[in-house]
Amino acid sequence: MAEPPDVPKILVLQGPTASGKSRAAANIALACGGEIVNADSLQLYREFDIGTAKPTQEERAEVPHHLFDVLKPTEISDAGWYIRTAGAAIADISARGQLPVVCGGTNLYIRALLGGIADMPSRNNELRREYEALLASEGVAALFARLERISPDAAEHIDRLNPVRIMRALEVQEQSGRAIWEWQREHAFAERPYRALRFGLTVDSDELRSRIRARVEQMLADGLINECSAIRDRYKGFSVPPLGSIGYSEVCAFLDGELNESELAEKIEISTWRYAKRQITWIKREKGIEFFRWPSDEPQMIERVRSFLAAVD
Repeated sequence: MAEPPDVPKILVLQGPTASGKSRAAANIALACGGEIVNADSLQLYREFDIGTAKPTQEERAEVPHHLFDVLKPTEISDAGWYIRTAGAAIADISARGQLPVVCGGTNLYIRALLGGIADMPSRNNELRREYEALLASEGVAALFARLERISPDAAEHIDRLNPVRIMRALEVQEQSGRAIWEWQREHAFAERPYRALRFGLTVDSDELRSRIRARVEQMLADGLINECSAIRDRYKGFSVPPLGSIGYSEVCAFLDGELNESELAEKIEISTWRYAKRQITWIKREKGIEFFRWPSDEPQMIERVRSFLAAVD
């Protein structure tokens, strides 16, 4: 389906965690007159800095960044909220003659941004309070177990460590009797609100695993344990969905005495590596992505963006 000629042009940069997306996006934005729009669901949250590998304040000063630190730790985002909020940022950037550079690893948000979302049941606050209470009392594993009971194929479709996505899947299933992925398959993300050039970063497995290991070690050295502990103390008694994410959930287990210090880095690395492999599988299934290695292919990436911007549709 062709896009109308008057819709904004955007660049979308995807890749597994630790593939260099943030730096690549910033360099392309600097070279091509762009501004970064975050598409990482965890980097939306304030206070979650070390474990989400957010761009530093120095990096954000180089080029404008949007949709970082916009949610409180106790708030919940979903694809509908994301496409509205990111859409407003994209419209503003485009109106000023700049290129929106959408960058992040939450592939569902990117798919929804580019193709819309299905008209499925809306948020149910009563159910959400029930899910949040379960998450707070028994953790993300109990939340996923509830979903598996009513949707046995859940493990094939959803990240079992992502409480936000699990809660949304539960909410849709329990209100409609149908799995969220069935709704999404029917909709097929067929809308075309943007003319998007899509880049995917590729990294050899051994190199990616090495980068993940180094990142985990750096996060722990930078104070991930203290960051997590402070957030737990500050929001004690409240549901804090990002604490169930990779890195933070393992640190919580360490703080609760379920892991010792020698196990912590390895557990985070293994979880991150598994997540990265799922990201790679997802991206490979998407259509229309042009793949590059970074930083070696950066000149070609910049030239491709410039030709995309110069093309008359």
